[in-house]
Amino acid sequence: MAEMYPKQFSEHVWILVNQGYPIFLVKGNKECTLVEGSLSCAAPMAMAQFQEIGVDVPLKYLLVAHEHSDHVCGFVTLKKESPELIIAGSQIAADILAKEKVMTKFVIEDKVFGDVLLGLNLVDSSPEMLPPEPMVLDEIIEPGRVLDLGGVTIEAIATPGHSPGSLSFFVEPDKTLLMSDAAGLGGSLTQVYPMFFYSFEQSVKSLKTLKATNPERLALGHDLVVEGADDCQAFLDRAIAATYEMQADMKEQLAQGRTEDEVALDWAHRMHAFGMFELFPDENLMSYTSLLLKRALEA
Repeated sequence: MAEMYPKQFSEHVWILVNQGYPIFLVKGNKECTLVEGSLSCAAPMAMAQFQEIGVDVPLKYLLVAHEHSDHVCGFVTLKKESPELIIAGSQIAADILAKEKVMTKFVIEDKVFGDVLLGLNLVDSSPEMLPPEPMVLDEIIEPGRVLDLGGVTIEAIATPGHSPGSLSFFVEPDKTLLMSDAAGLGGSLTQVYPMFFYSFEQSVKSLKTLKATNPERLALGHDLVVEGADDCQAFLDRAIAATYEMQADMKEQLAQGRTEDEVALDWAHRMHAFGMFELFPDENLMSYTSLLLKRALEA
């Protein structure tokens, strides 16, 4: 049976929309916030589920985990509908999202991914393409800042590697880690596909930082949630190991005489095991894997 959403993940955290492209609701005694912007097609579902939960405190913040299209475009829609909401994220994310060229690319990706999700019946509708306007963050969240929602806090943790401006968020007292794409894609506790698009070395460092938070549950930006302190540590250990293993495999294939395109194609094929990527041909995924290969060789 398919899981139903909204779904309560911990005492103060709910998963909205679906696990593939989630938006997380964190609720305190005096206010609440949304973490992860997902896609624009997710925004109406998120707000309908927000109402279904019956939240009795005001919504204040929309927290950007990182500056990629499938993690911010839903916030563009929500902000247009409710201008009083505060979109906040890292300074690096703010600088990137303020570029019209970036958002022009992002709104095209948002439409493409939205149509795919609609075809899978994972969203209710695929909205019209967003206007290609710069996305302005209302507030900068410095790493280490703690938001107090009233009996519930959210700490921002710098976790660059997947992107330069990535943040993860640690919710207390739940000990729940919302780590976005810091580990890449997760299929299970042992199945991890690293996505160090910005920096191999910083990805490893960020994963070690997250491991030190000692979470009792964690959620990735796509598909996987992990519950239990031991399983969280096991997953983070596996994510670190998988990052090194991807790098070693890529270098070994090149040493054996394969071309960079052949290596990128091989890793594109392996991406099919994760979520909706099974729907895309290898050639479409090679832009991702070619970048991973570049970062692996830089380290």
